[in-house]
Amino acid sequence: MITPNREDLDEYSHHNILVIEGCSTEEEILEKAVVEKAKGHICTMDSEVDNIVTVLTARNLNDKIYIISNSISKSGAEKLMKVGANKTLSSVEISGKRMAALMIKPNIISFLDVFTRVGDVLIVLGREDPVEKLRHLGDEIK
Repeated sequence: MITPNREDLDEYSHHNILVIEGCSTEEEILEKAVVEKAKGHICTMDSEVDNIVTVLTARNLNDKIYIISNSISKSGAEKLMKVGANKTLSSVEISGKRMAALMIKPNIISFLDVFTRVGDVLIVLGREDPVEKLRHLGDEIK
């Protein structure tokens, strides 16, 4: 994780997450994070310009890296793809679609909040059941 916030250094490093202080728009910081050997990069900066610069810099350091970036506008998403992002997501668009879905089908969305399946893996959100209980629960709903 690359962050300009010193508070994040202490918080995330306690969870065995590599944290580098700096700005990911700077090539030397991405080099320090060994982006040239990375398989993936997730870019979630608040500024679309910063996301574009970071994606461009990461792509120049590693032409095989898979890059996902947050986009704020449609034109920003297009620019991110042009400079090397493999995929863009808009957190505003995702949350807007989710709110609309909650309004239209609240029971289904509430159910999905509890049970989410990714491939063959059952993910139970918001629960702290033991793994064995979750495996059993997963067997029941296959």
